Amino acid sequence: MSTRNKRLLFIASVLLYHVLHEVVYGLMGFRFFVDASFAQLVLTFAVFVLVRIIQKPMRRYLEQRLDWSENPVKRLWMQSVLFAGLSALMVMLVRVVVARIQLTLSDDVFVSLQSVVIDYLLLVVVIELNVLLEFGAYLLQKWNSSRYELANFQKEKAQFSLELLRTQINPHFLFNNLNTLSSLIYSDQDKAAAFLRKLSGVYRSILEYRNTEQITLEEELRFFEQYKELLEIRFENMLFFNLHITPELYPKHMIPLTLQMLVENAIKHNVLSQANPLTISIETANGYVLVENNYQPKESLEYSSGLGLKMIENRYAYLSKLPVVVDKTVAHFLVKIPLLD
Repeated sequence: MSTRNKRLLFIASVLLYHVLHEVVYGLMGFRFFVDASFAQLVLTFAVFVLVRIIQKPMRRYLEQRLDWSENPVKRLWMQSVLFAGLSALMVMLVRVVVARIQLTLSDDVFVSLQSVVIDYLLLVVVIELNVLLEFGAYLLQKWNSSRYELANFQKEKAQFSLELLRTQINPHFLFNNLNTLSSLIYSDQDKAAAFLRKLSGVYRSILEYRNTEQITLEEELRFFEQYKELLEIRFENMLFFNLHITPELYPKHMIPLTLQMLVENAIKHNVLSQANPLTISIETANGYVLVENNYQPKESLEYSSGLGLKMIENRYAYLSKLPVVVDKTVAHFLVKIPLLD
């Protein structure tokens, strides 16, 4: 809540308490006097100044012990009880001060228990309204924040899907695979037919999974096996895979086509040759899928938007408390993807 809004709330609280005080006492038969009403307003202002001063350390204590974001309902109850106790303290303090002032002016001092209870209840009502408004401001802030995060997530999801299609249906990828297919048709027709089936299977899976939020690790590996076989034909003796996956983790989930994007990223940025083959290892450890390759960067890179890996990081950040970890050394490039429950 801004400083301006806090000041407006303070003034509104003073006026509300004063109006309630005058209305309640008026209904009880007390006569209305301008001087007395003005004096009561000044007294009310002083009381709320003291309340505000005392509330500051109380609020700091609550923020240290129980922030709104941790448990908002428990925080609401704790703050309500503490501030209600503060109201009782303030009413007793004010009554003692007023009684002292009256005693210096007159020997006839009378404090009504009924008026003490009424003042206490009125103060509690106004203070608790402030607590509820603070709670409401927190909920509104969280709602706005959630809307903003959801909008960003939907935007990144759309960008992720677009990047995925760009990665797979870009002219270079299509040309290279068709060129491989063309070569196989003349040299080995059976192998060419198998290559074409795998290529169509890869595209079918891309179109099937691109709008799916999550799939199991088993489903991801099933698709990746098709993609891996396609690459092994295309980069024969230049690309090798090592897979070590714990079967017990098959029911865990991933964002679909994550492995494909990471492998495509490795192929795009590294040299592949029979003299310097690229080896990509995929294994599971400590709740992560690890994708690692020997790092041998190309001297001249083909165009890359740089969004693929960043979007993977952002999407997993929404779905897991564990972060995506990227570790690059002189010899190796490693990406750790958290498995989802």
